[in-house]
Amino acid sequence: METPWLISLSRQVALKREMDAVANNMANMNTPAYKAERMMFAEYLVRPQKDAPLSFVQDKGMMRDLRDGPLTNTGNPLDLALTGDGYFMVDTENGERYTRSGRFQLDADGQIINQLGQRVLSTAGQPISIPPGTANISIAPDGTVSAGTEVVGTIGVVNFENPRAMKREANNLYAAEAAPQPLAGASVLQGMLEESNVNAVQELTNMIEVHRAYAANQKVLQDEHDRLRRAIGQIIGPAR
Repeated sequence: METPWLISLSRQVALKREMDAVANNMANMNTPAYKAERMMFAEYLVRPQKDAPLSFVQDKGMMRDLRDGPLTNTGNPLDLALTGDGYFMVDTENGERYTRSGRFQLDADGQIINQLGQRVLSTAGQPISIPPGTANISIAPDGTVSAGTEVVGTIGVVNFENPRAMKREANNLYAAEAAPQPLAGASVLQGMLEESNVNAVQELTNMIEVHRAYAANQKVLQDEHDRLRRAIGQIIGPAR
């Protein structure tokens, strides 16, 4: 394959991945605490014969936007939002997972769970149970959970040295290879939910730009194809 085609193909592949990322962001505009992701690209230089460098597009990976999303007041005492750094801990069948989504509820046993039925863990890594008949559940900014006048636990909030290294999983959960660290000074807001930080206007603009870039690159490929066809026609001459 000719070098211009290889270069253009590398750009086409990168643009397809970028469009996938934009589409995924837009699909999660209404997912609580969802963090937008951006593709990272770099120029990859190759020095072939005759010292003529060639510039390819190299996919470096995905970068997660960790900025807080807007807050919504729900009035639900088990809806929690984090401001600044930090993640809630939940117990799953695959081990501990982490999330920013604080849409919690009580199960039949009075334990605090998320919408998937996974138990929310305390700072000690244990489930938090609310005694039957509790009329008032209050959660302090430091995560302390009180059932009436009785303290029943503290919502576990942790952070990581490099949060962007966490692997996104389904259902707005994250997995991490690094050990979590308790987050001193965590700010937990009761009766609030953090919304997605996806900016709809920005994502729509990104989608249009990617589409235009893809179309322009496609024209480069078509022009190169036409050039080669003309060159071959001149070499072999008209058909007899």
